[in-house]
Amino acid sequence: MVLPFRRKTCVRLGLEVGQELTLVEMADGIKLVKLKLERQMEMARETLREQADVLQELAKR
Repeated sequence: MVLPFRRKTCVRLGLEVGQELTLVEMADGIKLVKLKLERQMEMARETLREQADVLQELAKR
């Protein structure tokens, strides 16, 4: 799910363009956790490797 944030909020939170937040449920509420861009890239590469067959098939169409 993508939730838009105002520019001021992004600056205050120290978010960069394309950076993701993870919602973590805690005993006393919720916490937003920033994923480091390096970790995001690692996760994206991993997903691409896992889905390589599907992506190759889609590219043929």
